[in-house]
Amino acid sequence: MIRPVAIPPEGIRIFAVFLHSHLLGRQMKLRHFRNNIELPFIASDQKYDFNYQDYRYLPQEVIVKPGDHLTVECTYDSTGRNMTTFGGLGTLQEMCLAFVLYYPRISRARSLSSATCDLVKSLAGLDTRNSNADDDDSNLTFYQHFHTNNPWDTYYAGIAEAAMRFGYHSTQCYLGDGRRVQISGLITYPRNIRPFIEPARCTYIEPSRSQEQWKDNFLYTTYTGAATAVTSAYPVTVLAFCILLQFATIFS
Repeated sequence: MIRPVAIPPEGIRIFAVFLHSHLLGRQMKLRHFRNNIELPFIASDQKYDFNYQDYRYLPQEVIVKPGDHLTVECTYDSTGRNMTTFGGLGTLQEMCLAFVLYYPRISRARSLSSATCDLVKSLAGLDTRNSNADDDDSNLTFYQHFHTNNPWDTYYAGIAEAAMRFGYHSTQCYLGDGRRVQISGLITYPRNIRPFIEPARCTYIEPSRSQEQWKDNFLYTTYTGAATAVTSAYPVTVLAFCILLQFATIFS
């Protein structure tokens, strides 16, 4: 974990933000937490368009202090696809990033987080207790298993969404000289937060009921077992990520 020298006591000042996801992105926001209270969103786009991306210069600079927590959240719509979409660099894959312009300069260049491997494997129905075994269908790759063996009904989609959003993430920080620093411990949302309510300006997509139903199963819980199997006669395609699901880091 980067020591306190990364952020000066007076903090850093953010003056512009570039929000970025790929073709399935519909909404994005950069959330800011301090002392279990959520401050106003640093940036929010309720009508995200992949073909219209640019830096947004803030009307007022935002100060990020040591101990603050930033999380980028993305809302996706994959109903037009008939297969699972994973995180990755390709345009047909997905990511969820915020590029931040700030001053004064600090040693940290970027921070990235992703759901833990055990969590992703459990969503595919794989045994997380045996790192040497993939699954019973040993001839299938992980991606093939995910595409063919998961019942993408509303019930399972709620489990997957809640797991990827509220489950623990592993986080890496990259310094300006290219060195990568692994943050000790796993990252998720701050506990007992008082959320910020954004003033209504446009229509937006509410989290699905099924996602909220499963939220408490993953928030602050380290996953150790295999996912519960569910069945459905009505497969529904939803989005699942392996990498770059969410930018989440604690500044210290």
